[in-house]
Amino acid sequence: MKVHARTETHDGPRLTRKHQMTLIFESYYPRPIRFSDPHRDWRADRLQQILEVPDEALTSAEYRVMFAVGVPAASYEEGVYFLPYAFAHLLKDKNDALDYLPGVFRFVSFHADRLAEDRLTKPVRLAITKCFSHWTSTFAVVHYDKQACRKKGWGLDYANHVAYSEEVCDGLDYLARFHAFEDVAHQIVHALSRHDGAFVKAAWFLEIGREAWSTPAQRHGDAVLELLLDQTAMGSAIELVKQHQSEMAANLTYWNHVFEILRYA
Repeated sequence: MKVHARTETHDGPRLTRKHQMTLIFESYYPRPIRFSDPHRDWRADRLQQILEVPDEALTSAEYRVMFAVGVPAASYEEGVYFLPYAFAHLLKDKNDALDYLPGVFRFVSFHADRLAEDRLTKPVRLAITKCFSHWTSTFAVVHYDKQACRKKGWGLDYANHVAYSEEVCDGLDYLARFHAFEDVAHQIVHALSRHDGAFVKAAWFLEIGREAWSTPAQRHGDAVLELLLDQTAMGSAIELVKQHQSEMAANLTYWNHVFEILRYA
């Protein structure tokens, strides 16, 4: 979907071509000329600076102010204009999604009723799903040996990190914590658990399980945890991963850790 400028008519917003940034959906609200700053937490000059940034040039630095959890600079009408851009930015691989992801998920959950009134619930659900589909489209383990750990200041002999794991696992947790779109989290994990022989899906299902059982506090909500407790689905995913011997050999310390954690889940 292409971005357009909006002009009002008696029939509602009329769309005219503006530039070529691709959005998942569009808002019917005009671009705000100021932020309400409902809780009076932000400096006026900083808010003005944000409004001077073109839509397609906005970054996490601006979005985390607009959608800050508990202290958003934007009201519903102001924030919903920028919401499609915020979701589009999450798909840009800028490594800054975590800077404002909780704020966006909090915003759409807190304003779920307003989104429904504006017929934006379905587009928002699609946008959320597209983000997770993007993050889970590949599965890559980054291994740090002892020397690499020392360079990072870690007192470890080795460490492993799955690309996008924080976005996926924290994102699922935010959806569950803020409730309104918790069923989307369940649908995402359910789709991964029914891997249909796809290594990437099975690997992500196991990674989500590893992260859930490695964390003391309950995360992801009851519906997702129920999926992670499905021993048949978990066993099927483990067997599929073990069939990919080259992947196992390349990331042996990671997979051994995953299997150890899940054995005690």
